[in-house]
Amino acid sequence: METMPQKLRGLGVMLAIGILPGCCRRTTNALVIADPRRRPSIRTLTAQLGFSTKPAVIQKRLVSLSCMAVTTVRSRPLRSTSTTVQGGYFDDIVSSTASIASTLQNAYESRGTDGVVEAILGCNVLSKLVRHGEDHAAYVLIEAARQAAPERDRLALASTLNAILASCCGDEDGKGGFPGISFNMLLTIDELCRDDEAMVAPDIVTLSLVYHCLHKSSGEFESHCRSILERAQKLAKKKAGSQRRKQLAAERRRKVMDQDLLQIQSRLRELCGPDITVLENTEDLIVVSKPSGVVCYHTKMTTAGKITKKRKQKARSNQPDFTGQADISLVDALLDVTSLSTINPLARGIVHRIDRGTSGALVLAKTDECHLELVALFFLRRVKKKYFALVHGDDMLEQEGTIDSDIEGKHAVSRYRVIKIHEDAGKPFAVQLEVETLTGRKHQVRIHCAHGLGRPIILDPLYGQDGSQQLSDRISKLEKELNGMREMFFLHAAQISIPEFGITAEAPLPSSWCEILDQQESSCNQ
Repeated sequence: METMPQKLRGLGVMLAIGILPGCCRRTTNALVIADPRRRPSIRTLTAQLGFSTKPAVIQKRLVSLSCMAVTTVRSRPLRSTSTTVQGGYFDDIVSSTASIASTLQNAYESRGTDGVVEAILGCNVLSKLVRHGEDHAAYVLIEAARQAAPERDRLALASTLNAILASCCGDEDGKGGFPGISFNMLLTIDELCRDDEAMVAPDIVTLSLVYHCLHKSSGEFESHCRSILERAQKLAKKKAGSQRRKQLAAERRRKVMDQDLLQIQSRLRELCGPDITVLENTEDLIVVSKPSGVVCYHTKMTTAGKITKKRKQKARSNQPDFTGQADISLVDALLDVTSLSTINPLARGIVHRIDRGTSGALVLAKTDECHLELVALFFLRRVKKKYFALVHGDDMLEQEGTIDSDIEGKHAVSRYRVIKIHEDAGKPFAVQLEVETLTGRKHQVRIHCAHGLGRPIILDPLYGQDGSQQLSDRISKLEKELNGMREMFFLHAAQISIPEFGITAEAPLPSSWCEILDQQESSCNQ
């Protein structure tokens, strides 16, 4: 009869070779994988091996025991239903996991999730690991991520795991992906979450990346895609409060009448003003040009922006400053004319956002399936965004360049080029820039203009108040002219491109830019 240390050592071997998710049974001479498709928990495995120790205690000792197993496994041949593994292989597993962990740690510290994706793809980590099985590859990658993340830093662990899943997605055509590794990672993370409090649970980004990876592959994963979608919907329902849950249930039963583009745009302008424009409208998504001063969504349940029959009548009567008084959000206005996805219960349809004072292109998901796809595409940096920014400055700024400056400790990169220099009485007072964001950090364009170029965006209330920056008479006049507009400053999301949906939408400059800067109407529509 085997002793307790011998049984623990056997369980450690399972962890070391990555067959822990398989349904295993221990014999005197070998560990046999009875059915690799079944995935019992640590509790089940310990029960099968006859352990009386609590699973939580076993869990804490597995890492050290897996290393102990490497030294003893040479005298204990292992066999499975598919392959026989030699003792030297275990040394490779332990060393490769440590090597991958070191690579992930360095990449994340230098370039964040983008660095992790580049490191995995650049070193062909997935291609090398998948030779020993997708199940094994998933476990090695998760263990490497746990070693790479600082202790108790759940955000770093979640970000690293999501970056690994992003590297499994392949190119834009779905080629070169590893859907099997992606799906096995999701199952393994779920398994570990049941037994290890230090493990992070899958979030919407995790589910979106796995959904995108499986959806791009062949039809064999179709049923898994449906289950992931249902899981995301349940997660959204869990996050929503009781009142929002009722709204979500009603919305999923709601049937919106088909309307043409002009009808939708006309109704939106009644609620949000003349500057709102519908740029694209499909069954899955809608792209609009948001006016400056309109918030994307309200963070709390409020009646301030609630759309009622009385407020609709006031809007149609063109009462002055109605939209400013009502504070109708973009989401509330869109829900009045179309349906939006329910995956994000606090901000329906929102997969990215722009500030209240920023105008321009914004894409919203109308279906839950599209919502998951868009979240994955934004994480994969496959959605391209360009902005127009009017900044303080003169003709001394270089015509184009790259801004590589971290934001709150996170890697951030933008490219810019000078479009036009505006003059007042023959002297330059403002420069119009085109800025393309290569990463997606909060306030990235505003911070890069203010701190990276030393030229803050005109009227920016957060980053434009530089005591050393002497405003010209013309800019002081702009402040007075725009005093009645809600938090307006000169930043405009000019273009958004989503190649996988075949969409490139360009938002026209707001009328305020054209009027205040004395531009010709033709140049405003370019």
